[in-house]
Amino acid sequence: MGHPPRQERSGYAPQAPPPVGGSSGPGDDRTPGVVLAARVLLRIQGGLGVLTIVLAVATLVVLVAAWASVIGGDGEASGLVGVIAGVGMVALSIVVAASALALGAVALGVTVPTFILAARLGSRRNGVRIGALVLEGLVGVTCVLAGVPNVAGDHTVGIVGGAVCLLMAAMSWTTFGLLLSPRGARFFRA
Repeated sequence: MGHPPRQERSGYAPQAPPPVGGSSGPGDDRTPGVVLAARVLLRIQGGLGVLTIVLAVATLVVLVAAWASVIGGDGEASGLVGVIAGVGMVALSIVVAASALALGAVALGVTVPTFILAARLGSRRNGVRIGALVLEGLVGVTCVLAGVPNVAGDHTVGIVGGAVCLLMAAMSWTTFGLLLSPRGARFFRA
């Protein structure tokens, strides 16, 4: 009857199991859920930026097609009406082209850093976190300032555009909050 044979000890202290839920400290390589969520939101915002660039290019293509139909058209108005229509078409084209180019340039200027920061967010570098916070703060403030007047307007295009701006602002401020949360900050300090 006896006892089981005694096993030899290796000389190392017994290992404690890892804590349940959350980061176990500086040596833990797992990315917390708040940082993963921030990364996903940054990628969604980058995708919306790409969509904005595509729409700006499509606007320019439609503008060129409209000019081609006006230049090659058979039935031109004559006299003062034709001159006024021509001047109006030129002025409208300049405004639409400038708006599309500006929108595309701004979208490109925000989209590229958004994708870069989303890709680098898992690197645990605090500079990446600060860069994302600055970008999201600027995007959030800009979208609120652009979205509120459009939603307050009385035409459908402005309301839809304003709603999209406010949605982007909500995503920006959510990302901002996630990166400022204690778990997000702790991940970048380690």
